[in-house]
This record gives sequence, structure tokens and C-alpha cells, in this order.
Amino acid sequence: RVLLLLAASMAGSRGQIPSRGWTPNSESIGTYCYKDARNPNDPGGQAHDGGCGCENTLMRLDGRLIMMESSEHGCENVFPGYNSTTEGDCSYFRLRDALTGSVIANVSGSLRHSFFAAVADHTSRTVWVFGSAHARGNTVRPNVCDIKPTR
Repeated sequence: RVLLLLAASMAGSRGQIPSRGWTPNSESIGTYCYKDARNPNDPGGQAHDGGCGCENTLMRLDGRLIMMESSEHGCENVFPGYNSTTEGDCSYFRLRDALTGSVIANVSGSLRHSFFAAVADHTSRTVWVFGSAHARGNTVRPNVCDIKPTR
């Protein structure tokens, strides 16, 4: 049953058709997400702290190579007014330009959610991101998936 569902969904989907002269590019574009890597979003040149994403999805949309990254920690530096003492440890997702390493968007609506996955919809030119209502590591303000059932 699962294979039939998968086959049916794949048969109905349409991917982005490559241009006539397209060839795969196997050249390494480098990585931007490791401890002490240069942070392109910091004009002072401060390095990443290594918390650059846990569950990542690499995708191409309109010819642009984008990385969706699940991230956590350090929200005080990303979201103005966030206070980890009162709000607890944070988890959220962001979109990064995979060629330059620059963050396109830190999505505040994803705070207190985690374990994200993304899909690029080429027809509507939309990136769909899915995550659980689990505030990873947050003991101050847990989310609905963090509450243990009582018996």
C-alpha cells in the first residue's frame, strides 16, 4: 500500500525541467556551517559557533540553491527581544543561500518548533516547511509535543 501511494504521488508530481544545455555541477561550493567558519551575515567577520543547523534540506528554486536549516540556541542574537531566561531555549528554522552562506530569512513564526523538513514547489514557486510542535531543549516553555501524558 505504501509503495502504491508513493508511486501514485510521484506520477502526479512535476519537477523543474532543466534547460536544454544543463549539465550537473560537481564542483564543491564549500560548507558554511561548521565551528569557526566565517559568518557572512556578520559584517565584523565573527565566526559561526557551530550551531548552524541540525536537520537541513538542500533545494533549488528559480535557479537559486537554498538550504533550509533547523536551528537552535542563540535566539537573542537572531530575534530582537527574545529572552532565553523567560522564554527558554529556542529552536526555529531559517533559509540560507547555499552559494554565499548568507541567511535569507530567520522565521520567527517557527519558534518553539523543531525537526523541520522542506519541499520546493516549482509550480507555485513556494518553499513548504514542515516541523513538529516540539520545543527542542526548552524546559521553561515546552510546546504541545513536549507535554508528557498522564495516566
